[in-house]
Amino acid sequence: LPQIEGPMVAGVADSVVSLKRSFHIISKTPRVPPEEFSRKTLAEFFHKLTNYILNNCEDDTKSMLAIVNILKMLLSSFGTDKQAYEGSNQALNQIKLTMGDNLHGKKKLVRPLIISKVLLLHDLRVMERKMSPLTPIHMSLLEDLSKMAISGYTEIRVSAQQCLNLCLEDYISSGRKLMPLFIPYLENNSEVTHEQFKGTLYMMLSPIVTTTMIRNWGIMKEVLPILVKADHSEKSTILNLISHLHNTIQRMYDTFSINFEVSDSCLPVAVSLDSAITKAEEEEAILKLKESNTNRYNLYVKIVEELVDIMEAQHDLTQWRFTEITVKLLAMLIRQDVPYPLKGIQLLVNCLTHDAIAIRKVAIFSVTLILQQLKRTHKRVSIDLNALSPVKINDPLHLTPGEREDNKWLCIMNNEVEDELSWDSNIGIVNKTRYGYYCYPRTSKGYSPVSEQPKLNRTIDEMTEAERLIYQVFMDKEFVEKIISFLSLEEHKGKDHFDTQRTQMFKNLFRNYGSCVVEHFKPHLEKLAVDSQESSQRCASEIIAGLVRGSNHWSYKMMKEVREWLEPLLVKVMSVVHPETQEDWYQCFSEISADRDPRRILWLLKCLLKNPLNEGNGSFIDSCRLSLIQAVLSQQEWRIPSLLKEVSTFLSTQLDHPFKNVREKIGSLFSGIYLMDVSSLGFQILYSPLLPDLVEMFSQHIPNPQELITVTPDSQTLKICKTAMNVIVHAYQPSAVELYHIFSMVLPLAAYEDDDEIGQLIKLMCKQLCRCELSPEKIPSIISILRKAALSGLWKVKIPVLLILQVLAFWNLFTFSSS
Repeated sequence: LPQIEGPMVAGVADSVVSLKRSFHIISKTPRVPPEEFSRKTLAEFFHKLTNYILNNCEDDTKSMLAIVNILKMLLSSFGTDKQAYEGSNQALNQIKLTMGDNLHGKKKLVRPLIISKVLLLHDLRVMERKMSPLTPIHMSLLEDLSKMAISGYTEIRVSAQQCLNLCLEDYISSGRKLMPLFIPYLENNSEVTHEQFKGTLYMMLSPIVTTTMIRNWGIMKEVLPILVKADHSEKSTILNLISHLHNTIQRMYDTFSINFEVSDSCLPVAVSLDSAITKAEEEEAILKLKESNTNRYNLYVKIVEELVDIMEAQHDLTQWRFTEITVKLLAMLIRQDVPYPLKGIQLLVNCLTHDAIAIRKVAIFSVTLILQQLKRTHKRVSIDLNALSPVKINDPLHLTPGEREDNKWLCIMNNEVEDELSWDSNIGIVNKTRYGYYCYPRTSKGYSPVSEQPKLNRTIDEMTEAERLIYQVFMDKEFVEKIISFLSLEEHKGKDHFDTQRTQMFKNLFRNYGSCVVEHFKPHLEKLAVDSQESSQRCASEIIAGLVRGSNHWSYKMMKEVREWLEPLLVKVMSVVHPETQEDWYQCFSEISADRDPRRILWLLKCLLKNPLNEGNGSFIDSCRLSLIQAVLSQQEWRIPSLLKEVSTFLSTQLDHPFKNVREKIGSLFSGIYLMDVSSLGFQILYSPLLPDLVEMFSQHIPNPQELITVTPDSQTLKICKTAMNVIVHAYQPSAVELYHIFSMVLPLAAYEDDDEIGQLIKLMCKQLCRCELSPEKIPSIISILRKAALSGLWKVKIPVLLILQVLAFWNLFTFSSS
């Protein structure tokens, strides 16, 4: 039957493109039925019949189900049913598994399968979904389906809802036109039955309805407050439906722009496409655009303020989950392009100290976004590379990767001196570690001097109203004490970890306001950092990481005042770390060092390297100290060559440390220090420590094989060998030839039977060295080293060598063959 034609429903925008459904005619023109059997006549008849049954005999379920199927065919059946197509397609796939020709593939399918596939493809063309115009007759049928979708009979409700979801995909603006029918059944009204409310929630979960709602500010203003107050039942099915609907809204919500703008360069081009547009029409269109932008923003503000009013009126919320839903919706509405309403800011900041932990988590996320929204733009200037580099840079995009004379200014060298002038000038400060190693950006940008940046430590009069709200809250001692007490609580025993979201919130706070908000946190941090509770130290690590990250644009004087208090506190922290909080402090120091110019954290590096090992503290504290040093150094990579050499020199005096866990950390730290020696891969290394120096360091302490296997279990030589083994076990690039040299030095210990740790370390070394890809240039050297080690005369030495060669040949089979 041809589709129903007629004028569109009032309020639907006219389309310039024809919206008439396409019919695929194969052999002849279709036979048109008489007028009394046309789709339009049948639709009018069944509309009257549906209303009669709904008003007089609603309990006639068989007739209702039949009417639902008839309305489905009238609205969405144009040749092939989607459900029948999917069933046939699934059956065909099953037949292909049994009758298909796997050897030749699709080209050799049997003829019946090919014919069936062609018929299914034709059905797919017939089923082509194209949005059709919504006429009054279509609208009346959809209204009938919506009435049956809230019926008191489950079978009718389910069938009508499925039919309605299918039909909404075919008609333009159908979801928006049906929305006024859904809203009355969501309101807190004693006349609304449980079945009507439940059926309406299911219809709201339709993708078309949900998408229509979240893309229309007018509908959102009507629906969201009603959904928040929709508290009709205590049944778990209703509560789960409401939670599912809110989660769907938040998942599908798109931050489409509120303010639409047409650039000055685009406007003349658009006008030139239609010469009939007059100047008055152009000005009128611009005015309408501005009015629509204003209307959308006003609706946005009203939505937020109404949700805040509902949240503050506790009598409207009888369950905690509705409070949580409201806060989540308020967080969802935070945007980057328009300022957040003040009432929303006040509420979300106050929720930081809410009793419910779920609401506090949402509040932390929300306040982080609001502080990011309030961030003032920091002035940036172009960097003159030739003024900073000791040599001229001709082509910044094509350079030899590695350390060069032209990128030496990015590194910390031995003569670095920290002073107020260099700190506040921001000259040569580049936070991104990757800049300059391979090449330079097309336009290198850096920050202007501190004096030209937005002012910090401002008075209340110098702040905007939104900034003032947050500032006054965080300057309240009672509020700070309360939020600290909540943040230092344990949520899940043994499962809590360092929370980067909290760190980001404190970073944004200290970045926006400066050191003036630090004072109220100092006594709490001094107490938390040395507390024996795991959650307390974790809270301190999150705040300290945010404090140091947020101080990137502080002046030298501000930073010096905080450092004078913070450095002694960090020294105390490094002496009271617990096994449970070791990972949290590692993450804290790693966050501080990540993407930061080494000159900005030079004070922290010096603090860590001041007496890093002290046997009086115990082995665990020493190993933790080395872990924290590694956390900071690993983030800086190639930009601190002088400090890497300093640490390497210090560790060379600790190779025979008496404690096993400290030796493991020393080996791991050595691996991180010599990670930047990638000269064998074609990189240029001028300043960083080189692997041959590491080989020479160990060769001075490790004797020949005959003497090595006769050492006593408590000898310093054996401890040094264990440290060397840990270097290989923790190596980041085990394909380096120098590591095989170290391996050959300690390999005679495979015959040593007085220490079980030696056997375990040798197995780990073999596992590390054999599973790596080798370049053709390295293979002869490695084979030569392994052959020499195997000829030492000790038969137990040959076993690890054979194991390495077997797996190494497997991993590099084609490289070995070509060599």
